[in-house]
Parts: sequence; structure tokens; C-alpha cells
Amino acid sequence: MKKITSIMLTCILISLLAVPSFGVTLERDISNARIFRNINISKNALSADNIKEINVDINNKYFTNKKISLLGIINNEDSFNIQAKIDKNGIKDVKDEENNFDVLNIKLKNDTAFLILYKKDKHYMVYVTITDINNYYNEEIEYNRYWYGELLEPKISEKDITLLSPKSSGTKTKTKEKTYTYEYSIYGDKIYERLKMNFIYIYPKSKDGNEIDFNIKMKVKEKFTEIEYYDGRYSKEDGCSLFVPGGTLHLATDEGEMVVKTETIKNCTLKGKGLNFKYSWCYNIPKTIFNITSSYDEDKETNDDKYMYDGYGDKKATQVSVTLNPYKYHLEKDGHYFGVVAGVGSADGYSSTGNKKIKTKWDFYVQSISGSGANHSSHKKYSYSLYYDVKL
Repeated sequence: MKKITSIMLTCILISLLAVPSFGVTLERDISNARIFRNINISKNALSADNIKEINVDINNKYFTNKKISLLGIINNEDSFNIQAKIDKNGIKDVKDEENNFDVLNIKLKNDTAFLILYKKDKHYMVYVTITDINNYYNEEIEYNRYWYGELLEPKISEKDITLLSPKSSGTKTKTKEKTYTYEYSIYGDKIYERLKMNFIYIYPKSKDGNEIDFNIKMKVKEKFTEIEYYDGRYSKEDGCSLFVPGGTLHLATDEGEMVVKTETIKNCTLKGKGLNFKYSWCYNIPKTIFNITSSYDEDKETNDDKYMYDGYGDKKATQVSVTLNPYKYHLEKDGHYFGVVAGVGSADGYSSTGNKKIKTKWDFYVQSISGSGANHSSHKKYSYSLYYDVKL
């Protein structure tokens, strides 16, 4: 009898030990994935010698309004323990606690999570799709959207067109549009990040010898990304990684003309600290035509958005530049702009009637938020001359 009782107690104890504790999922979850083996990184292209569909074992998936936790194993080879913080602004502090993978990207869309993991020492990458998650914010949230820019050097191109501008009484408006494109190839998918910039010029048709204002603006018209997938699908998404950090507008006057003042206008993202603007100039006798220069006689850094060029004696400001601090001001969103209102006048004793022009040149960089250095930065210049009539 004692022996039977002992066996019964042993069985009960074993059964109790077999009951899982609250919150632990013992049943294995299988997710679909695509593995890219022997990957090759060449300039703007990412390719692989072998691509195949596999299953990924997900041992635990945990999504709340504050945390993401994913434990699993890739193709019975390498395990991961991905931990991250999440809020309404995005996903951050992402790490594989086992240090097996670089987590290149996490994207939550509806009830599905998409992961891109990179195993450097074994030269493979894997795209993982995890379904039936709890997307607390019920919207698309992404970590490191432009991850490919950290690995590749983009192919950079530009295209320009002249836009028709509305006619306005007594004034002229000219708009030039340039599209800057960063192109990548990711396992056969073509990615085109595009930044459309408008260069806008508003100025009077003529002046009577007194000062007139030229409104010269560089503006982000649109940022978007186009994707041509290897299987023929196409998508266009708002936004891209490209932005413009600061910029310099150069001005040069015609015979008998001079720059009297400049005023800076802007709508942009404020980044770091430091002085806002740098004004540079050359004082000359304005009896000849002057060209754009990059070598100035004098300059001043200040926070004042207006600057007066007084000159001395017969010498006036014939060559001028205005620089917006690239570490402080960024054009990052649709509608952002840098602009300068330049007051141009006629110098006593040197002016003459007739058709005149003021020469302008924007000097700026197009950069990507992903990566750093020359591979993700392109120095751009845009020159244009504005013609007007002087009537004394």
C-alpha cells in the first residue's frame, strides 16, 4: 500500500512540474523567411549567390506599447534574442542580446512584423515575416527605414526642368526644378530616392535707379521613394533619406550696380548650435561687370538675419554671399526653404540705363541621413542670371 501511495505521489509531482508557468509559450511558432547566402556588396548593389525560402523558429514574441522582444533561431543554425523599445515616435535601442546578428530593420504593419537580420561572419542576410503580432499603435512604425544606405554607395544623378510661372503685374517669377536621385539595387529590387528642389526667383521687370529687391529661394518641393520590385511590382512611398544641410547664395552685380542689403528667410529644421549666418563681400568700384567669386575680401558671422553693405568711398559691395550654417539648419521636409532677399541699387556716377543682370549661384550639399562621408554626400551648385532694365 505504501509503495502504491509513493508511486501516485511521484506521478502527481511529475505532472505538476510539467505545467508551464504563466506567460511562457512552449508551443513553437513557425515564421516564413527568405535567406540570402554569400552576399556581395558592390558600390550601389547588394546581391547574393544563393536565395531560398526557409522557416524560422520563433520561441517567443512579445509586443507591447513599450517593448518588443523576439527570440528565435534561423534555419536551425543561429539564434537571436532581439530587444527594443517602442513608442508612438518609433522603435529605438534595438539590439540582439546574443550578438549574433546586426538588426538592420524592423517594420510593423497591421498585425505583421518584418525583420532584416545580417550575419556578418557567415555572410548571409535574412528577411523574416512574423504574423499575428499585437501592434499596439495600430499604424506603420519602422526602425532604420534606409538601412541599405549604411552598406552601399548610391548612384547619384540629377535632372532639371524649367517650370511655367504665373504672371504677376510689374514682377517676374522664374522657377527652375532639379531632381536629385540616389539609386540602389537590393537583391534585384530597384530603389530610387528622389529629392525635388525648386529654385525660385521673384524680381521686378525694371527699376528707376533706386533700390529694388530680388527674392531668391531654394525650396524642397517633394521627397519620395520609388521601388521597382524584382517580380514586377511597383510602389511609391512618401519621404526619402535625402536632405540639404545649409547652403550659400552667391551674388554678383552688373556695371554700375551694387548690393545694398541682404535679408535671410527660412523655413527649416533647427539642429545644432552656433551662429546662424555668415556674410561675405568684396568692395569694388562698380563701373564694370563682376562675376561670381568664392574668394571674398571680408566676412562676418552673426545671428542677425539682415545685413547692410555700406562700402567706403566709391567702393561698393559688388560681390556678396550669404551662408546658412549647415550644422544648424536643414531642409528635410516638403515645403522647407532657404531664401535671401537682396536689395540692389545703382551707384552714383557709374550707373547707366539698359538691360542689366544680377548673377546668382546656390552652393550646397545633398546628403543622406543613412551613413556618413563622401559615399552619402554630393556637392551641388546651381547658377542662374536674372535680367532686368534700369531706367534713370
